[in-house]
Amino acid sequence: MKNELSQEFNSLKEALEIMPKNNKKNKTKYLKYINDKLEKYQSLEKNILKEINIRTNKIYNSSVPTSFNDKSLDKIKEEIDIQNEWNTPYEKSKLDYYIYEITHFYKDDFTNLNEDISKAIQIFSKVGIKLEKKDFNYGPYTSIYMECFLENIDNIKSDKLQKCFNEIYWKCPNIIFHISLNFRYLYYYYEKKFIKYYINKKNTSLELKNTYLEKYNKEKENKIKTKGNIIHLFLKEELDIKSYSKEKEEEYINTFLDKKGSTKPIFGLYNCLIEYQFYLEIKFLIDDFLKNYQEKDKIKDIYKNLLKEIKKEEKKLFKKEKKYQFLLKIKKEEKAEMVLLEINELLDCLKEKYYLLDYSKVKEKISLMNDNMTYYEILEFLLSYYIYTRKLFEDNMEESNNDEINKAIKNAQDKLISIKYQLLNNITVKEDVNIPRIIADHYRLINFKITDSDITANLSNLIDLIIKLQIIEYMKELKLDYNDILFLVNVNKLGIIQLPSN
Repeated sequence: MKNELSQEFNSLKEALEIMPKNNKKNKTKYLKYINDKLEKYQSLEKNILKEINIRTNKIYNSSVPTSFNDKSLDKIKEEIDIQNEWNTPYEKSKLDYYIYEITHFYKDDFTNLNEDISKAIQIFSKVGIKLEKKDFNYGPYTSIYMECFLENIDNIKSDKLQKCFNEIYWKCPNIIFHISLNFRYLYYYYEKKFIKYYINKKNTSLELKNTYLEKYNKEKENKIKTKGNIIHLFLKEELDIKSYSKEKEEEYINTFLDKKGSTKPIFGLYNCLIEYQFYLEIKFLIDDFLKNYQEKDKIKDIYKNLLKEIKKEEKKLFKKEKKYQFLLKIKKEEKAEMVLLEINELLDCLKEKYYLLDYSKVKEKISLMNDNMTYYEILEFLLSYYIYTRKLFEDNMEESNNDEINKAIKNAQDKLISIKYQLLNNITVKEDVNIPRIIADHYRLINFKITDSDITANLSNLIDLIIKLQIIEYMKELKLDYNDILFLVNVNKLGIIQLPSN
């Protein structure tokens, strides 16, 4: 029809050019001819639009997008975190994260700082410890601010709290560091209560991971595998319909297979490829572990010994604190100021030691590992320690900001439990393996023509091709015709009809 109309329009144009318009009669005839043709084509346009609407409604069939959100996934993930066998209640409770945020207060504003302090207090409350004024004794200024904070805990944006902080800050710019140190001290002081609260349930961790993986993959599939969702991906141009034709499908299959056969193994290859892709993303974590593991005799007991040093320094601190308060009471301000200087020196020393403690804890645990430790276990172990892992991410993402680093860590933690592992859970610390070669060798046995160099050079492209094949497979299962969707896409681009929306 398109070609016929094109020829007809060309003939019409030629006819209009040769029609005489030199007098009133000819002009009238000329205008009548135009009006007749206009009426004809307006009627044709109306019929065409009607037909387009009929075909559109028939294809679309009110297939609006469907939202899927399995809220149980977050609860399962939270339970997996709690049952983590690698870390301690310090990490399980997320106290490590909030103390880190308090320490790095300069990245936030005053309100966010107080929210982090409030959340740290809530963590203690959750395990049955109600913190009071007497618990905050890490220097005189910590006591003053935290007393004011506890009095205004229901209104942490109060002017009174801001005024108190401002008065203290100029006398003690390190006040926030001292508060964070106080929380660290309180954790170790009440550690037994934390341990009691976070006693793991037995023999449920693996079951939870399998449940999470099953639910995650089901939700991932559901988000795409409906008529409405697939159609809308094309209409929003998130998918290019021209990449999903029969010719393209054959081209994609020929990339992987030597001869015709079942395409099902291609989707198995996808799991291996995304696992390898994840490995490349976080290889720097494994490299760090292996480096420390090779020197494990040098890092034995470093955490235990450092913790002893900290407790020793804290005894001195609290002794000086009592002396300081006594001198103030008997109004010997000059001597009190001298003691305050000694307190600040001890606090600086403790700040450095507590900083090292977070890293010493992980390294000492590495010294206790054995040669059976797999790459998957290495990742599971390191990603259990926010502060240690964050430093490795920072070193690997030098140009990134705080939010980007936190997002990358969360992404790695999510992938750790949302990928079906076949490789990383079978490679141990003493093995030197070529992962692309292992994958390629396996799939060549079942008539794949993919090589290890293909995987190394074209990893992202191969993953993208398999995703396209999976969507084509979904389209077949849902009986979505390529030409029908192409028609809808073209109609949508013209903007001549209103498609149903969610």
